[in-house]
Amino acid sequence: MKIYKYKSLLKLEDKELEHFYQIVLENQIWCGNPANFNDENEFLFRIDYTPSINTIGLLASIISKYKSNPLFLPMMSSTFVVDNGRLEKIASPIIEDISIKCRKELGVTCFSKLRDDSLLWNRYGGCENGVCIEIEINDELIDKEYFHVNYVPKKIYHIDDFLKSVLEDPYVNYRSILLTKTLDWEPESEVRLISNKQSVKRNLKGSIKEIIIGKNVKLEIGNDIHSRIGTYCNENKIQITWANKLMDLNECQRCSF
Repeated sequence: MKIYKYKSLLKLEDKELEHFYQIVLENQIWCGNPANFNDENEFLFRIDYTPSINTIGLLASIISKYKSNPLFLPMMSSTFVVDNGRLEKIASPIIEDISIKCRKELGVTCFSKLRDDSLLWNRYGGCENGVCIEIEINDELIDKEYFHVNYVPKKIYHIDDFLKSVLEDPYVNYRSILLTKTLDWEPESEVRLISNKQSVKRNLKGSIKEIIIGKNVKLEIGNDIHSRIGTYCNENKIQITWANKLMDLNECQRCSF
């Protein structure tokens, strides 16, 4: 499978340029903190607290696991909570804890399935003042390290899903939060690399096939790219090409550098 990483390269001294060389020469990518992403609603979602036939049993299992000396029997306590409409009050701290840990623990790198795409150049490639890197990854890594983002009308989760994750694997819900976005982001056709640590370098476990240099890239940066990685790319059969067309100037004026 081929995925694409867009990077804005505006200045020679910009750290993004060094990150770009790191990707090419070291085959490593930076996994950042998802709390810093440009989607302000990244961690906003709604919980459906409507009890199912499994809710009482799941809550009882959590009480048994984490309460060393519960005042009442776990099943009795969970039944009382659900029957008296206190499920949200009891469960909301669990949800908040999962959300906080997700922000603090997991690292994420974002890619797209779209090559040389004008929208992605605009949002992430500096209005073609940057590069689009084509990376081929093994299909076996999909749903293990690389994940397709799921696009939905509204981000709604059922309480049972969070209760299950507390008992089994909390990272399932961490990933679900990070891999679900609303439909307005669907044109990005995103794939995400999920790491159990953030602010670290991760091996791509893939091979770079092509580097597309944006038409608006400054000459000095273009020359630096060719001098720094030109020979390496030639020896490793990585094609360096220029984007086919300039971005519309009106679109570029909307870019925030």
